[in-house]
Amino acid sequence: MTKPHPDAPDQAAGKAALADLKREATATQVLVDPERAAADAREAASQRQVAAAEQRREKVGELRNSFVELNRLTPATDTDRQARGYKLERLLADLFRVHDLDYRPCYKVDGEQIDGSFHFRGFTYLTEAKWRAVPPTAGDLLGLGQVDGKIDSTRGVFISMAGYDDAVLDHVIKTARGSRNNIILFDGRDVSLLFEGTVGLVDALIAKIDAAEQEGRMWRPLLWRHRGHGNVIDGSGAPLCGRSICYAWSGQFLAAGPWASA
Repeated sequence: MTKPHPDAPDQAAGKAALADLKREATATQVLVDPERAAADAREAASQRQVAAAEQRREKVGELRNSFVELNRLTPATDTDRQARGYKLERLLADLFRVHDLDYRPCYKVDGEQIDGSFHFRGFTYLTEAKWRAVPPTAGDLLGLGQVDGKIDSTRGVFISMAGYDDAVLDHVIKTARGSRNNIILFDGRDVSLLFEGTVGLVDALIAKIDAAEQEGRMWRPLLWRHRGHGNVIDGSGAPLCGRSICYAWSGQFLAAGPWASA
């Protein structure tokens, strides 16, 4: 209300009284200026985002420490190696939750074990993680058959800590030619970057999925050295400016040294 009722006997006094009331209401925050309220809301949202990002960094740091300890293990038996794999699966589940992605840990369907699953950008992704001394075979990759038989919105994520053999990947691509590519790949270096916090999980998934959807690439490292240039860039081709990249996957975590070309 900015003016008195038309029937008020003294319009001028009524306007003055309303102005005084508005000033008092504003001063006591009974009445809030819309522009100020919007600015305060934006500032509060920004502070929440900063706090959430800091909390995420702290949690990722805790997971990184656990990942470092896991990489220091030297499993001597198949049982030890299997236990290390289970611990990795739990760390991955925690990493997804830290990034507000709902991750379902290892479960079985009709006797078939699925290492985990998550939902992202309208698709369900089934995960399979392998921590072996050698890269996966073509049968391992083609055998991510949990995806087959599911609805079309189901895809797969294969994680091989030992990396991938180029000849095997070529064979898999040729074998799968003509069918839809519904698998994306992560290797040990990729996983290390995620736990190191160098690349965020959501950014990593977007880079991998975009490479598969737009270029038909099931395998694109998160970091690779562009031919003819010294810049380290991410999987989408964007330079990682201002970041100190001083680690490389050694098979036993991050060892000092430059990133190898991929």
